Amino acid sequence: MKCPKCGYENPPEGTQDGRCDECGYLLFPVNSERHHRTELASFGQRFFAQLIDSFVYLGIIILSVSILPESIVNFGIILGFFYLLFSDALVGGQSLGKQVFQISVVDMTSMRPCTPMKSLIRNLSLAFLGIIDWVFIFSEKRQRLGDKLANTIVIKKSS
Repeated sequence: MKCPKCGYENPPEGTQDGRCDECGYLLFPVNSERHHRTELASFGQRFFAQLIDSFVYLGIIILSVSILPESIVNFGIILGFFYLLFSDALVGGQSLGKQVFQISVVDMTSMRPCTPMKSLIRNLSLAFLGIIDWVFIFSEKRQRLGDKLANTIVIKKSS
């Protein structure tokens, strides 16, 4: 598919995120058939991915408290919080738990992987609202309140 902006010839099957590989121009509008073919992650996939991420966070905290010298324990605790808040902005919008379940957080408009700012927004709501945030996951787009605030969705990663 030729990009109308830069003229780059993208692969005929399209690009992973619907954008030109050369300039990033959005080739598939949000309301396109390709956008609607995206399969949302199931509640179970999201729940168990979150469970794994919680264990990673707890592991970082426990290791920090048990093996780091007292003078830098706070560094380990801060590292754990950073993981919890920014893990959805790791490569491809996948935290470690999401990698295991092959799901990814993407911007709902551009279908690009989650950015650090969007990860912060969606995960701060989880930190403050806890289980209340998850009640919203039963909506049509399966978005937690944090997803709605960050304009993100969680999708099954295409192989």
